[in-house]
Formats: sequence, C-alpha cells, structure tokens
Amino acid sequence: MPHHSVDFAAYFQTAPPTLLLKPDAPRFTIVDVNPAYLQAVNANPEDLIGLGTLEAFPDNPDDPVTQNVQSLRNSLIRVLNTKVQDILPSQKYDIPVRGTDRFETRYWKATNSPIVNDAGEVVYIAHVVLDITKAVVTAQEERFAYELSEARRRATEQMEERLRLAIESASLGTWHFDAITREFIVSPRFKALFGFSQEETMTFDEAIKQVEEGYQGKISKGIELAFSQGEIKDLEFPVIGRNDGQLRWLRSTGRLYAAQDGKGANFSGTVMDITKSRLDEQRKNDFIAMVSHELKTPLTSLNGYIQVLQSKLEPQHNSLVTTVLDKARKQVGKMIGLIGGFLNVSRLEAGKIHLEITRCDMATLLKEIESDISIDNRSRHIVFSPVETTWMNVDRDKIELVITNLISNAIKYSPIDATIQVTCVPVAHDSVMVRVKDHGIGIKSEDQPHVFDRFYRVENRQTTAVAGFGIGLYLCKEIVERHGGKIWVESEFGQGSTFSFCIPFRPATA
Repeated sequence: MPHHSVDFAAYFQTAPPTLLLKPDAPRFTIVDVNPAYLQAVNANPEDLIGLGTLEAFPDNPDDPVTQNVQSLRNSLIRVLNTKVQDILPSQKYDIPVRGTDRFETRYWKATNSPIVNDAGEVVYIAHVVLDITKAVVTAQEERFAYELSEARRRATEQMEERLRLAIESASLGTWHFDAITREFIVSPRFKALFGFSQEETMTFDEAIKQVEEGYQGKISKGIELAFSQGEIKDLEFPVIGRNDGQLRWLRSTGRLYAAQDGKGANFSGTVMDITKSRLDEQRKNDFIAMVSHELKTPLTSLNGYIQVLQSKLEPQHNSLVTTVLDKARKQVGKMIGLIGGFLNVSRLEAGKIHLEITRCDMATLLKEIESDISIDNRSRHIVFSPVETTWMNVDRDKIELVITNLISNAIKYSPIDATIQVTCVPVAHDSVMVRVKDHGIGIKSEDQPHVFDRFYRVENRQTTAVAGFGIGLYLCKEIVERHGGKIWVESEFGQGSTFSFCIPFRPATA
C-alpha cells in the first residue's frame, strides 16, 4: 500500500470492499486492495495488484449485452476530470473466476471517489463496491415462491418492487405464469419492452400478438413443453411495440416451479432487450454473406481453369505439373468449402435455410458417403459398419452434410493411419442414431459444452496446425435440431472422441 496516514490505513483495512487505483488513465493500475475486496472476488493480492483495473476485470465474452468495462472506464475518467465522487447504478457484474476462463455473476453498486493532495491533484481513486447479490437472489427466490392468489398478490407485488429495485440497472423485466389459472403477471419493465403503457392491462395473448408472427408458435409451444415436461426455456424473438411500433429483439429465460406446500405450479422468468447485439450480429452476417458471395465466383472460375489445365496437360505425363495442379485444386476446394460454410451460417442466422424433406434410405446415403470419402482420403482407415435399410423423412443433403462434417473433423484431429468408425442404427423404434468415433486427440471436459457453439475452436498445442473457423459443428447442431433431433459428444482428452446425433424418422417440423 502507498504511504497514507495511520487513520486512513486503519480505515482501508476495515472498510467495505475497496480498490485503490492510480489515476493513470486509461489503465487505472490497482495499487492496493483491502481484505474485504479480496474476499468478495475470491482472489489473492498478487492476482490484482499491479494490473490495470479493466485488465483485472474484463467484460464477460459470453455476455454481449452487459458492457461493464465501458461503464467503469467512463466513471473513472469522470472522477479524474471533475475531482468529484461518481456513483454507478446497481448493476450486474460478471467477475472472473481466477485460474479459469469462467465468470461468476454478481450484482454490485460501485462508488469511485477521488483522493487529492494539498495541491488539489488527484493522487488516487478509491473504488468501493457494495455487493447486493444476495439481496437480488433472495428477492428472486421470494418472488417466484408465492402463488398468485388474492391473499398473496399484495405480497407478490411488494416483492416485485424489491426485485425491480435490485435489478433495475440490469434492465430485466420479470413475468409469472400460473400453471392452473394461466394468469399472467408482468413487471413494469416487461410492459415497456413490449410497448405497453404502465396503465394498460397486459395478458399473455396480448403479449404474443406483439411478437412477430413467425415466432409466436415457437413461444407458445415452448411454454406448453415447460408446463408438461418441466423444461427450462431460453428463447430469442422480435417484438413490435404495441404503442410505439418499435422493433426490439428480446431474450426470455424461464423455468417451471413445481407445486409444493399448497402452492400451485408456475412458470416464471425474466426478459431482456438484446436489440443492439442482434443488430450488430446481423450487420456482421450481412458482411460475411457479401464477402463470401463475392469470393465464391472467382474461386469457382479458378477451379474450372485448373481442371482445364489438368485435362490439357495430362497427356504430357509431367509428374511435377500434375502434382502442383492437384495441390492447387485441393486448396481451391478447401477455400470454396470454407466460403460455403460462411454462407450457410449467414443464411441460417437470417432464417433462410429451410428443410427440404424427402424419403431417404440411410443405408444408401451412408454407402454414397463412404464412396466419396474413400476418393479424397488415403491417410486414415474409415470403417463403415453395415447399415440395414432404414427409411427416414429428412432433408437428405443436409443430413449428408452433417455426417460428412463429423467424419472430416475426425480425420483432421486423428493421427495418420488411425481408424475412424461410422455406425448408423435405429433406436427406440422411432429414431435413428449416427455415431462417428475416432482415436484422435480428444476434447477436454471444459471444452465439450462449447464445441457446438458458433465460431468456437478448441485451442491447444495439438490443434494449432488444424485449419478452420469453428462453424462446422455449429451447422451440424442447427441442422439436427431443425430435424427435431439432438447432437452430443463423448470424449476423453488424449483418447479420442465420439460424436453422435439422433433424429426421429419423421421430423417435428419441415
């Protein structure tokens, strides 16, 4: 700790969670940290002291909406410029879990205060936080615990107010749906997100009317499944404000709370505005689609020119030229494949990929894939188990893409001469399961939940030489789920992986 008076040093050690920062904008180096702050963030002094504040507490990359780094930076700069204390509103903060790549959600109220010398210069900034996480969690639990009877409604409204105050800065709306009466109770913020005035009564049917038509059925079906199967639902959808006509993208998360202690079952949750992140995502997808489209045409032409050269030079039996042209054609093919993947992602995000359902024999499909794979692959042993005639109603081309992607992944992450096993078997009399098993590098347990995320790549020493952008498995997941199926991975690091997907004979939707 820098030199302070005895009184300040004693106060610092017993004060609420506090960081002492240098006024060296934009870094704001952490000079000292008191025991209460270390306990609040579960860290040691060496984890924080000497780091820049925004380096020690970055934004959670998995939360594109909450921008705590920008908010904190602006507050510290205001203190530096005005020499006046700045109080940030209570809001959600994702705190890094030291030694991991995970974040832990907290709700804090932060105050930044200048410490000035006799010359009136800011020599330090005191960053003090008040942890209200327990209050927020308690308010949520209390809010969802009460049934919506007349006698309890007043208590529920009081707790709603407590919850609203606690999470106001997070801009979350709350909703509560009674399983028996189907009564729909929402917070003021929820009404605002759907474009309702606070004086208007808002029923579930009226809320659904504000959702764009293509998403209404998905929401209604999701709620029915939550009531019948107890599933936790996480949905994103666009709404048009009832009174303001404004387009907003919302994300709603909810879960079913079972009846107990005489209280009826209810489906409750929160909703938040994700319009900014969705629009940013759309602009990125549009850019990817435009660039991919512009690149695909010249590459296709280049591929054609190479094929013409190969046919013209083949009679000359020039092995060097033949080898070079083969390599060039393969590289162009890889580029066309990558561009096709990006185009598929952009179409998927724009809702422009639809299933063309036809009757398909999985045995015939696997035979064709085996024939195609054998032409391009000479370095691994790919074993296709016998498949009985199995008729499915699927989009044949897209299921072929899923299987081919899984086999290609197995080839990329397996050593030379490794064996890859492909099986396809009926299960549960109404579904078929396809499995691709390799004996490659495997996947660490912490990476396995994320391998189907868009643009996610496992980063380690073994994967640095493997090309890719992390879109293949994402496309596989989306295609399988659009067939009403599921896809998963089983793996042990260093021992190989088994990717499996299961789809019904008849898809839930076409």
